[in-house]
Parts: sequence; structure tokens; C-alpha cells
Amino acid sequence: MENNQIHSDLKKHNLEFSVTDFLNSDSPQFDFKPINDGLGFHKDLEVKPSLNSAKAFDFNSQSKVQDNNLVSQYRISPHQNAKVAKSNDRQVKVTRGKSVSLLTQAFSGIIDLLIVAFSTIALIRILSLSSSLQGLKLGAIDLKTHWGFTLSFFSIIWVSYSTFLSPSQTVGQSLAHTKLKFVKDPYMSSFIRSLVILSSFVCFLIPLLFDFQGKLSDTELINE
Repeated sequence: MENNQIHSDLKKHNLEFSVTDFLNSDSPQFDFKPINDGLGFHKDLEVKPSLNSAKAFDFNSQSKVQDNNLVSQYRISPHQNAKVAKSNDRQVKVTRGKSVSLLTQAFSGIIDLLIVAFSTIALIRILSLSSSLQGLKLGAIDLKTHWGFTLSFFSIIWVSYSTFLSPSQTVGQSLAHTKLKFVKDPYMSSFIRSLVILSSFVCFLIPLLFDFQGKLSDTELINE
């Protein structure tokens, strides 16, 4: 009943609506925005680094810092290289300056040989004198006719003299202002050196010219 009444009222008033009149009228314009505006879709997407990439970046940066520290710590500048080269040259010059000339070595060796020779003669004379006093036949020992006996005494005295005095300084080395530089046991090295020098007299002094006594005994004659 009520619906029929409303329908009849609409017919009486003859309501009409024109779209063109609505657009041309002074009514306020409506700005229709897209449906996705205001819902957060218009914002720019921010790329956030993942956890794995952040860890990788930190690890790489730390390793680079450590590498740079190591490089800066162990890096030697050309100026430092020049200093090291100069210091090495100076050390070589110093070691070369300590080497003893052949003339000085000969002077030192001759002094020691004379001391050992006089000691050998004196010892034989003392033995001859003591034997003659006791009525023994040793008093007839002649140095010229008994070379084997004389050389045996000379060898024993020479080896003993060189072995026990060379670690400190022999008389010839003291007068020539030289001394021996040892690498191993000084007494064993001195013993080997004395044997090589003694055997060189049989080989026409050739081992002495090539410094066999120093090479075989790991010794070196240097200036004080």
C-alpha cells in the first residue's frame, strides 16, 4: 500500500535528471582518485639488505682492513730497502777488512815454528844431558842422524802448542795482532788445524796456499 503511494508521488513531481546539466552547472567538481591511491601502493618500494648480504659485507670489509694493516705493517719502502742494502755493504766491507794478508799469516806462522823448533831442540838437549848423567846411551843422540826422533818430538810439541794456545792466542798471532775465529769447539778445531799445517810441510806448503787448514777446521784467521 505504501509502495503504491510513493510511486504515485514520483509520477506527480516528474523528477528528471540530466547529466549534461550536471556537468555544465556550477556545482563543485569531484576528483576521483584511483582505487589503489591511499592504500600504500603509491609508495616507492625500499630495498632492504638481507641478513646474509649484511654479514658478507661486514666480513669482506673486516678482511680488507686486516689485509691493509698487514700490508702497511710489513711493507718496506724503497728508502728502507736502500738503507738495508747500505748496511749489508758495510758489513761485507767490515768482514773483508778483517781478512789477514798472506804476509801477515806467514810472519805469524814463522814465529810459531821458530818457537816450536827451539823448544824441540831444547827438550832433546835436556833429555840427552839427563841420560848422559845417568850413564845411558841416549847421550849419543845426534839431531842430524836421527831425523825421525827429532821430527816426532817436533810434531808432538807443535800439535800441543797449537791446540792449547790457538783458542786464546799464540805468540806469533799476538805479535802479528791476529786471532782465530772459531765456529765449532775451539780445541778440536785447533787440533785439526795444527795437523793440516803439519802435513802441509810434506806437500810443499800447497794446503797452506789454498787455506785448507781453515776450511777443514772451520776456522778463520782475522785481525784483532
